This record gives sequence, structure tokens and C-alpha cells, in this order.
Amino acid sequence: MTNTKTKIKVDGLNFFYGAHQILDAIDLDIPAGTITAVSGPSGQGKSSLLTAFNRLWENIDGAKATGRIWIDFGKGLEEITKKDYGVHHLRRKVGMVFQMPNPLPMSILKNMQFPLKLAGISEKNMVLEKIESALKQAHLWEEVKDRLSNDARRLSGGQLQRLCIARTLVLQPEVLLMDEPTASLDPVSVEKIETLLLDLKTRCTIVMVSHYMDQIRRIADRNLVLSDGKLSASSQ
Repeated sequence: MTNTKTKIKVDGLNFFYGAHQILDAIDLDIPAGTITAVSGPSGQGKSSLLTAFNRLWENIDGAKATGRIWIDFGKGLEEITKKDYGVHHLRRKVGMVFQMPNPLPMSILKNMQFPLKLAGISEKNMVLEKIESALKQAHLWEEVKDRLSNDARRLSGGQLQRLCIARTLVLQPEVLLMDEPTASLDPVSVEKIETLLLDLKTRCTIVMVSHYMDQIRRIADRNLVLSDGKLSASSQ
């Protein structure tokens, strides 16, 4: 079902690694059903910004964030930065795909089953339906449906990235974070993933880090530039 309500609001976000400040009083409003690109020089905190939206930074030694973030999951804005806000619930709703594909050392099927198992979803027919649906969303089903028992690591680079996207989609997230999702892929794979992202924005609000201005112009609704800890709208 199309999600038209999810949005993200950021108020005064600061981010530190030890004593070094990476993000400086970031204010941001991300509309629902859009692709927001974040670009800028390397080492400026773009990936750190993404981890603030699912609180993944809490798993990084020496990292600290202050400020407030709200996300609307269809019932109004919820402050996800409250200490008592359930991080496991948050990460089911806010999926993340990293720059380098990170398949588990197991079959394609077991890769897809893994997040469902962690979420306590075990009914066989439901599991298989969710896996098939997610693989179809990632435009991968036709390529792997007859070899689901094969080691996932045998897939090509582009297929691996789409598998990792499908593995995230299997829990039906409402926000999708993408950290350089096409950085090391060939042009054909890049085109497939860009098509996928354009399809997904009817169901998810997407925030992606990208260095590729051509890609940003092709698929993003807006581009924000992060430099010296500050976020600004791009004039390009």
C-alpha cells in the first residue's frame, strides 16, 4: 500500500566522534514519498547523518548525537530520539542499505529469511510470500527464483546489492536509507537500482548518500549538500 504520510523532521542535530564534531545543529524536513539525496565532500558526515535516522550510531564506539528527530509512521510524528523509544521497532520501520553489499554466508533463501526470523515471523507461507514479494520489488525474483538454495555470495555485484535491498524490504520499511548504493557497480546494474528506487518511493521515503551528480539529477527530488557540518540546498 502506498505510504503518503511518512516524513522526517530534524531539529538541532549535532554529531560527535569523541571530541570531534561532525554535524552542527542540523535542521531538516524530509517530505513523504520523496528521494532526498545528500552529497558533498568525503569525510563530512553524510553516512553519520543516515545513522541518526535509525540510531545505528549507538553501536559505534565514541559516537554521540544530540538534538531531536521525529518520524511519521502514519500516526503522527514520533520522537525517535527519546531514550525509551524502542530501537528494534525503529529499525524495522527504517531500513538501511550500505555501500558494499553485505550478504550473509548462506543461501539466497536464508539471507531473505534472516530478518523475518529476527522479527519473530516464522509462519511458512507468510515467510515465502514476503520473500517473493520483496525479491520482485527488487527486480530480482526472475533471476534467482530457481536457485534460492545457492550461496548468495555467488551472485554478481549488482545482484548482491539488489539482494541486500530486497532483504531490507522484506520487513516493509517505511523509510529507506541508502549509503552510496551504486558506488562500485557497472552501468547496467546502476540503471536497474535507479529504476528500483524510483519504484520504491511510492512506498517508502528514501534518503540516499551519493557522490554522483548525474544520478542525483536523474532520480532525486532534491539534493542537500553537507559541508563543514552544515547542510544546505544545492543550486544544481
